[in-house]
Amino acid sequence: MTRVQSVAARTPARRPAPARHIAALAVVLAALAAPATAWSFEPGPWRLGGGEAMRLCGADVARHCAGITPGGGRLAQCLIDRRAALEPGCRAFIDRAKSAELTVMACAADARRLCPGIAPGGGRMIACLDGQRPAVSQACIRTLDAASEQLRP
Repeated sequence: MTRVQSVAARTPARRPAPARHIAALAVVLAALAAPATAWSFEPGPWRLGGGEAMRLCGADVARHCAGITPGGGRLAQCLIDRRAALEPGCRAFIDRAKSAELTVMACAADARRLCPGIAPGGGRMIACLDGQRPAVSQACIRTLDAASEQLRP
């Protein structure tokens, strides 16, 4: 066996395009919820992960966004643009992701100022901000309260 044949034998076959799109959805939706700051929110009900994204939105990506090239937020934007046609679970996931994105943007400065030593994830940043509520900006408080309302059943 030649070196080229050996490498070819070990190289997995490419997945079909829709499967690549679904796999990329996790990254896209996670990025939707976490802008480029030094920290990100990952509290319990807001935890946006690949498994949840694929479970809730995989079929909608295949149905509505199969021709979209992953990357640059294109899949997330495709789903947002077609929100009315999405399955209820995916629609709720997209709404939570947008809410989390707005919360991160509204609270980033407060988190850097008030919670510099807090590691993101597991709701630690939310708990830190909530514990210092009198010092938190009104924009952050409004966004946190609105997000909390949206997540209630």
